[in-house]
Amino acid sequence: MRLLGRVTDTVLESADIALRTFLAENKVEYVILDFSGVSSFPVTSTYLRSLALKPPPDRPPKLRIAVAPQLVVYGMGRMYAMLVEQSRTDFEVVKTMEEAETRLALGSLHFESSSPS
Repeated sequence: MRLLGRVTDTVLESADIALRTFLAENKVEYVILDFSGVSSFPVTSTYLRSLALKPPPDRPPKLRIAVAPQLVVYGMGRMYAMLVEQSRTDFEVVKTMEEAETRLALGSLHFESSSPS
């Protein structure tokens, strides 16, 4: 999942709903959350805590990796990782797509955007 532009609590909530729906409908082992196209990230720590308290998806992936090159997004990702680490260990945050590729050991990944017809 790629997030672009300004990401707020509302945008992150919509992304969470979309991801949970996708996971419920598809067998997925790994998820990459790509924040590299984010221009601003005014997500509140209160919302991040509420997100961390949600139960995991019904069909959780083995691993979710957030790619967050921006300092604030990376820091919030680390905060989220610390909040969920007691209940589950399926989330990591890295700074580059290359780090995500290395962590998943799937080789170089290339993604294409698809637009609805």
